[in-house]
Amino acid sequence: MTNELEQDDLGLAAGSGKMHNITSKAGRLAMELSAEKNVLHKNLKSCRVNTTTLSL
Repeated sequence: MTNELEQDDLGLAAGSGKMHNITSKAGRLAMELSAEKNVLHKNLKSCRVNTTTLSL
C-alpha cells in the first residue's frame, strides 16, 4: 500500500515537471512570437513610409 502511494506521488511529481516544461516552452514561444510581431510591424511601418514618400 505504501509503495503504491509513493509511486503515485512520483507520478504526480513527474507530471507537474512535464507541465512546467510545457508551460515554460509556451512562454518562450509566446515571447518569440511577440518579438517577431514587433519586427514585422516595424517593417510594415517602414514600407508604408517609403510608399508614401514615393507617391508624393
